[in-house]
Amino acid sequence: MADTVGADHAFFSTCGSSISVKTLMISVTGPEEKLLINRNAHKSVVAGIIIAGIQPVWIEPRWDADLHLAYPPGPDTVEEALRGHVDAKGVLVVSPTDYGTCADLKAITEVCHRQNKPLLVDEAWGAHLPFHPDLPEWAMNVGTDACVTSVHKMGSGLEQSSVFHVRGDRIDPAVLKQREDMLSTTSSSPLIYAALDGWRRQMAERGHELLASTLDLARETRAAIDRLPGLAVLGEEFTGPGKAFEIAP
Repeated sequence: MADTVGADHAFFSTCGSSISVKTLMISVTGPEEKLLINRNAHKSVVAGIIIAGIQPVWIEPRWDADLHLAYPPGPDTVEEALRGHVDAKGVLVVSPTDYGTCADLKAITEVCHRQNKPLLVDEAWGAHLPFHPDLPEWAMNVGTDACVTSVHKMGSGLEQSSVFHVRGDRIDPAVLKQREDMLSTTSSSPLIYAALDGWRRQMAERGHELLASTLDLARETRAAIDRLPGLAVLGEEFTGPGKAFEIAP
């Protein structure tokens, strides 16, 4: 799996991305230590804060007052937060959001690495991103230290299928494995593992082909809906200054 998506290490989890996110958090941050987190994070992040006694430093997301939704934070916001909290152990952002809006992960990674801070990405909605160039940038491709993907969301794995990936030397994979063993079930489902590995093989062999046809179908469907009276498909409205960096088509 790691070879397929350009990571140094990949870990399968049968406890969903909620456990995977917590694993990343407690691998870089201890009790009473700071972790910068964008405020529209998943509830698993809040649970990780409570369980580990982490001191969160909230990064304000970009808010769209017209559409009433939050976008991922921009690199300028992350940089400002890091300047104010130089003792933070790392940064965690959500990208894509459940609306498909994505952060500028390359720029945020550069901001974090200039201060030697690891960037963790809750990429639960982005399991498909590594497998086609027309999709938003994949975290591992831009040097992000770790990310979590939910294969039961944007892949074809069974419920609770999750993979988390690590790259670089800011996070010790041995520590990560120990933390995952501590949090996850001791009765992992072989059925979920088999589904994860089946999906991995399918995407390694046919991912580009399958996603190319899916993207064509999505474009056709969006265009057909857009032609219906009284309906408009949102897309470009999500991106631009003060909004998302890009959006999954």
